[in-house]
Amino acid sequence: MLKYKSAHCRSSDIHVTDTDKNKWVEYFKEVSKHADVLLICGDLTNTGDESEAQILCDELKACTIPVIAVLGNHDYEKGRQKLIRQTLQNENVHTGWRSNRDQRCWFCRSERFWWRIDNICYPCSEKMP
Repeated sequence: MLKYKSAHCRSSDIHVTDTDKNKWVEYFKEVSKHADVLLICGDLTNTGDESEAQILCDELKACTIPVIAVLGNHDYEKGRQKLIRQTLQNENVHTGWRSNRDQRCWFCRSERFWWRIDNICYPCSEKMP
């Protein structure tokens, strides 16, 4: 289970492109000074290409705090979401995804939106198969 202090930073829909080299470095350095964890919520890449995910990973090397990244619809655009997730995980980025309304957690049976990060359900904290 991931345990952090209360200070965190959340970013969303950053849409990294092939031309974003060195665009995010200063931002990630600054976030690292003020937060204990960075959560990037959806649309990590612009077109769902693993090369965009690699650029994000290169940029995240400037980040000195743990990073949790949740894939969004753009990351599924080319059907390469597994490659994107693996690229991020290879760089020690925790990855997750949000459930759909019609899905339930297998353990807590939550009918509301829930998150899976590193195959752990939040809020019940059970390891998912």
